[in-house]
Amino acid sequence: ATAKRPDALTAVAPKIGRTAANLTHIVPALHDGRPLPRMTTLRTLWESSHSNEEPLRVFQHLHIRPTGGLDRDALAQLWRTPQVKASRSLSALSGMLFAVANPTLILYTDLEVLRYLGQTSHEDRVTIMGMAFRQIGSQVRGEEAVMIIEMTIIVAIAAVCAQCIFEACFARQEQTRWHSASRLYLMWLPRLASFNAMRLLAQVNPFVVLLQISLELGYLQDRVKENYQIAGIKRFLFYLLTLVLCLIVGMDAFIVKLRVVSLYMGGRELDLDGVGRTLLFLFQVLCITDLGRFAKKRLEVFMFGGADCRVSDQEKGLQFFWNASLVKRLYKQFGCLRCLVIMLSFSDFDFQMLMLQNDEDDEINCKHPCAAPAV
Repeated sequence: ATAKRPDALTAVAPKIGRTAANLTHIVPALHDGRPLPRMTTLRTLWESSHSNEEPLRVFQHLHIRPTGGLDRDALAQLWRTPQVKASRSLSALSGMLFAVANPTLILYTDLEVLRYLGQTSHEDRVTIMGMAFRQIGSQVRGEEAVMIIEMTIIVAIAAVCAQCIFEACFARQEQTRWHSASRLYLMWLPRLASFNAMRLLAQVNPFVVLLQISLELGYLQDRVKENYQIAGIKRFLFYLLTLVLCLIVGMDAFIVKLRVVSLYMGGRELDLDGVGRTLLFLFQVLCITDLGRFAKKRLEVFMFGGADCRVSDQEKGLQFFWNASLVKRLYKQFGCLRCLVIMLSFSDFDFQMLMLQNDEDDEINCKHPCAAPAV
């Protein structure tokens, strides 16, 4: 065996050499040995900025558009290339499909669960609301309460969408029409497309709770300064009550939906209905935390909240004005259909692109006074 090893290594050596030769041709194509542009920029900026005691001007190449991105040139960036048009059209189409399919599936599955519970006489399984109902002597099952609450909320969201459509078409005041249209596109249609009762658990996410409590405390301080202490306290207490209700309903909804899925996936045979219900449950779990909505909200606080990181009533009015003006100018510039597509696919990236601009649309390595040369 030891005598055969050198022969084996000799036979494998040419293959290793050819592989190494191929890698030597591939690696320079990815990186030719020079420092990466990001590290060159870091070194150049550090050496030129920290060599003296002058104030740093790191973001002088960036500016907030005085028009808020509502001018024709900025809005044209939302519909500029065939790739952007195709991507937005696909995103808008999927958004509309989900806005129709999600409430339909929720109502269908919840009604089916209620029908199943009505035909069976087994005792109520463990849920938080079920235990509360038993304490007060009520005969309502916790599982039934979860389904009814979910259907009620989804119907209420659909009703608000219908109200926004009606006001956008028939309201007398112009600002009311465009404000209702912006609320429909940016707030209520996305909620209709992805809401389920488990999504209430997103409100009790520790990071979200800490952020929202800080905002609510800031709002309470503003109300106290304006001598509206009672209104501020009512809002803060209402938020705490809403937090508790979201935790109870969201947790019960997760328990009930998990039990329903286990009925279809716990047997030895797998049918199409069980796979569909499992995929629906998985989709609803993945939609509990809406990262896009959270990122957009954080950007809105950054732009409209100012240095204190709190959006006051006046600043909230400015945000409403910007949203309504965005829809109006998109409608006038692109027409009804393209405006619909852009608003249904509007994201936090679009918001940032409209709000910020570089000097003469140049990158940092071209305009920053102490930037590194382009590599």
